[in-house]
Amino acid sequence: MAYRLLVVDLDGTLIGKAGAVREDDIQALVRAREAGIIVVVCTGRMPQACRNIFSRLPLNGLHIFYDGALVAKYPDNGYILSRGLAKGLVREIVLQSRSRGTYLELYTSKGYFAERKTDATRIHTGLLGIEPGIEDLLHILKEPEKIIKAGSVALSAEEKKGLVELERYFEGRLRLTWASAPDFPDVDFVNMVHATVSKGKALQALALHLGISPEEVAAIGDGENDIPLLTTAGLGIAMGTASDKVKKAAKAVTLSQEEGGVAFAVKNYLGV
Repeated sequence: MAYRLLVVDLDGTLIGKAGAVREDDIQALVRAREAGIIVVVCTGRMPQACRNIFSRLPLNGLHIFYDGALVAKYPDNGYILSRGLAKGLVREIVLQSRSRGTYLELYTSKGYFAERKTDATRIHTGLLGIEPGIEDLLHILKEPEKIIKAGSVALSAEEKKGLVELERYFEGRLRLTWASAPDFPDVDFVNMVHATVSKGKALQALALHLGISPEEVAAIGDGENDIPLLTTAGLGIAMGTASDKVKKAAKAVTLSQEEGGVAFAVKNYLGV
């Protein structure tokens, strides 16, 4: 199969510990581009938190952000898909999070916001390279900007329990996706997006826009939030460090990020 589109997750796939990106992975993506394959980043991050990656990769064009809630061009942010959260729903999320003592962030086109600085804030700031604005989150609802997603960071079993309760409360209205980062394997990073949002549906929209069939798409990921991406692509490739659940959903398994898993996949599964 000649693949025309390669979609690559960031944290745990292309990005490793301390924000490291391997040079052989970068060169593999460059080779893929030179072979005529469109290379796309797919991440739970907001576009502003991907600047360091894009500065090292020749990847101007459409990419998938916010766990699939936004398919936008980088760096000018023109978009083909944007699925945010209704402000009435966000108000409910804020109030329910407060009642449980759950740390919460809100993301808009201007940046992201939290009500207080905690250890979770420090960790997320270190990963994203961007500090949140500190503000009453209900005040954010009065601003004209669309709220793309909410998010949380769970550092303890008690915090994770609160988020599981929140997930049950909003079942059918909100989709919570759970991810981790190589530097913090015991920390849960939780995206809260519209119930219809996923990386897989974002890929469908992108492929349709580009005139590419799903069978002509290869995708690489490591987290459970990548499962819709891997099952939508014609060739889903799980990283070597992925869970058994993720590997079972994929059609192939590559090496870990530290071993150059992206470069291995590009060479051995895409043939470039």
